[in-house]
Amino acid sequence: MAHIIKQAPFQNHVDEIIDRQIRIDRIICDFPSFAGRWPGVPDEQTLDTLLSKLQKLLKSNVMSPDSTITISFTGIAQEKFDAWMDREGKNYIEHMPDEDFTCFFNYLMDLRTRAMFVGRRDIWACTRTYRKVGSNYKPNDVEPITNVPSKFDDFPYPESRDLYTIHSYRSPVHHGINEAREDLVWTENQGLDNIELANKFLRRPQGCMVNFNRDRHKFTHKASMVHKAGPYITDKMFDALTSREFDPGLFRMNRSNWFHLAMWMVERYSNEGENVYNPFMETGELAAAIMISKRNLIGVEYNLGRTERVLAMHKQLLTLM
Repeated sequence: MAHIIKQAPFQNHVDEIIDRQIRIDRIICDFPSFAGRWPGVPDEQTLDTLLSKLQKLLKSNVMSPDSTITISFTGIAQEKFDAWMDREGKNYIEHMPDEDFTCFFNYLMDLRTRAMFVGRRDIWACTRTYRKVGSNYKPNDVEPITNVPSKFDDFPYPESRDLYTIHSYRSPVHHGINEAREDLVWTENQGLDNIELANKFLRRPQGCMVNFNRDRHKFTHKASMVHKAGPYITDKMFDALTSREFDPGLFRMNRSNWFHLAMWMVERYSNEGENVYNPFMETGELAAAIMISKRNLIGVEYNLGRTERVLAMHKQLLTLM
């Protein structure tokens, strides 16, 4: 596969893509939502620049006629993007509301009742998909992963939305967990503030929960631990993802809360052989999923160490595919 992996600011990379006329079929990314929380986004002026470059890319002729963008953001970035959509964005892309989903991180579970305490995090907190105006694009029908391995026996997830408690999400910082200590309130309400009871019945489940907006009363669990599933996690790939011999690249995907979600997004919103642009590669889950799923990765990351991690995964994958 032809992969392009670079360490560079997103705003510079967009200009390079347009100047070199690199075709983009899909964009999948978790976009910075607030200023001052990442080295590459020190202030709101930089955030405005990133958004204007994204808009420039979406309006450019390098986007294929059937192109899509699956993007997650909240807060200021989402507000500014929505304002652009109202002004002119709808002339270029259209929202596919049935594809909206919200990702929740698993915090705590009461094994006696299967009640859970969950909350939104920065990553994939509020995800939307848009397609190019005039396109008849429809996402691939990909089954969600529901067979969940865990560290302990018989760990069923709640079947009812009523058994989930969702912590307050306060922009621009998630104060609900760190300052309001809603996790302590939840354990007290469950009667698990006793150390002996907590050690016996309180667990921190892995993975994340996804709530699709077309069914607000149902969560789908995305496992964190890799297991054999679908056409791409073959025996050989599974061994690589679970073997320390491949550390520090692919092996880390085996404990990632987001890797299975990334695999699902790539399989649903792109096709084999397409060019998938992943700006803001972060810790590499989506970049790995793109490469493993036989798409062409066009990836950029501001952080040098994270770029090097994706390059290490790419080197390992060349020996496996």
